[in-house]
Amino acid sequence: MAKALPDRIETYEQYEELLARLVDGAKKLSNPLLDDDVREKMMAVYDRIDGLLGDYSERVYRQ
Repeated sequence: MAKALPDRIETYEQYEELLARLVDGAKKLSNPLLDDDVREKMMAVYDRIDGLLGDYSERVYRQ
């Protein structure tokens, strides 16, 4: 089972871990044979991770 997503990224290590999950998710989502229901659920997780990464980047690099 996949690790639960945090509400907010607090460390660079969390950032790297979620970035790896994003890349892995993108590879899986690129499969044209992926079931639509599975794709929808995976896309929701992908979008959540993308948002967390964006939020972290804005907070860290805005300083």
